[in-house]
Amino acid sequence: MPFGGYIKENGISLCPEHHKMAESYHHSNGEEYPQGFHPNELYRKIGSSFEIAQKASKRLERYS
Repeated sequence: MPFGGYIKENGISLCPEHHKMAESYHHSNGEEYPQGFHPNELYRKIGSSFEIAQKASKRLERYS
């Protein structure tokens, strides 16, 4: 995310096992991920999207 920092629009709490499953998308260059763990699916679960998270992160620019 631009400007770093935690933003709720990009945050989801996962146990270690499910965190690893969610990261599999990034470790495989987007080619592999367990059902329900595509980034877009995870964003939907928290009522967000990549675009929404980016906009929220850009608002942090004034603090950097």
